Amino acid sequence: MARLTELGRNRYSAAFRSHTGRWEPLPGTGSLDEMTEVIVTLLQPYLQPDNY
Repeated sequence: MARLTELGRNRYSAAFRSHTGRWEPLPGTGSLDEMTEVIVTLLQPYLQPDNY
C-alpha cells in the first residue's frame, strides 16, 4: 500500500506501508505525476502479479 501526502500547492511526498505496519517515507517530493512515477518505479517488484 502506498500513499501520497499533499505538502502544498502541487507538491507531494510519498510513503509506503511496511510489513511492520509503519508508513515509511519514499525519497523526494514533487508534483503528483513525479511522485506517482517514484512510487511505481520503487515499488514495481511488489506490484507485479505472482507468476506461480
